[in-house]
Amino acid sequence: MPLHTQDHWYLNRHQTEEVCLMHGLTPPKDLSLSLNRYFNVENNKNLVPINLFAETRGQDKMPSPSKAKQIINFIESFGYTPVQIGLANQPQLCENRFIGTFFETVQFVLSCKLLITVDSAMSWIASAYSFPTIGLYSYSYYPLAESSKNWQPINHNANYLESNLVENIENDKIISIIKEML
Repeated sequence: MPLHTQDHWYLNRHQTEEVCLMHGLTPPKDLSLSLNRYFNVENNKNLVPINLFAETRGQDKMPSPSKAKQIINFIESFGYTPVQIGLANQPQLCENRFIGTFFETVQFVLSCKLLITVDSAMSWIASAYSFPTIGLYSYSYYPLAESSKNWQPINHNANYLESNLVENIENDKIISIIKEML
């Protein structure tokens, strides 16, 4: 992959624009990505996939196990079934878990009510399909950043919550967004 166009790119431009510039491409006008679904999905509208592990910069981008359990409990309290997605070697947080290829996981996510995820590839994939998404973002792992807005996907069906650490996002804000989107 080509190098970033400048140090601290995230202070000056959105990630979509940066990746396009790195590859010599013209960025889309609104900086959103769009994928056309060419596959069918089942109807699992009572399920809410959650992805609370991050493979890079993990501790900054992930909630603690107790906060993760609170998020799971919020979903269950609204009558929905949380289903953990992610890698098979990640600790199991939910009673229900989906393990499959990346593509199978995308198909599963798109069949559900909404996605709750930390800063990950799944956030970008779901957003490219305009899928309802709640993103939990941290900005502490990029020097000088005071917001994660420049590396959040553009998705009119998403709500992104941010803090210096995912752990510090207030539970009341998470509950309010979950209520709003369910």
